[in-house]
Amino acid sequence: MQEIFNEKEKEKYLNELKNKIDSLSDEEKERLNVGTYDESNVAIKRELGKWRFIGKILPKNMNEDGEEFNIGISMAYGVLVIAICYVALGIIFKLDRKRFI
Repeated sequence: MQEIFNEKEKEKYLNELKNKIDSLSDEEKERLNVGTYDESNVAIKRELGKWRFIGKILPKNMNEDGEEFNIGISMAYGVLVIAICYVALGIIFKLDRKRFI
């Protein structure tokens, strides 16, 4: 996450995570790793025709499902970040082509 988002977006992530944890029941909190978080566990999900960033609170038992939460970051920003990463990977591939072939 720190490679992609700036401090403002990181703050949104942490606020949304805290709000999600606060909304969980005691049973859900017991089942999930609410004391730790993984900033790299961020994805883009399409739902009802709209794209959004989501995070996930991981379960204590990895055979169970975690709990997703929305991250209030605009997709315009996300598309820009993805485009920059795509261009950067293209440049790396072009400069070091022998390693990837």
